[in-house]
Amino acid sequence: MTLSTVLNLVGIGLLLLAAASGIALFVRAVGRSDKFTQGPGLSTLWGLFLIGLMAGLMLVAVSEKQ
Repeated sequence: MTLSTVLNLVGIGLLLLAAASGIALFVRAVGRSDKFTQGPGLSTLWGLFLIGLMAGLMLVAVSEKQ
């Protein structure tokens, strides 16, 4: 496996993680009860979403240039 393949796979994995946390955030946002919109895990979901999105896009871009 070349370095660009590994970076591409890791980048895609991070983008999938960001998508999963984005879906979880959306489900919490459209929930009918207020107890699901606030909680200790909400900041963790936002962190996973932002870090996964930024890091995944950067790794995919770097792997495409190599």
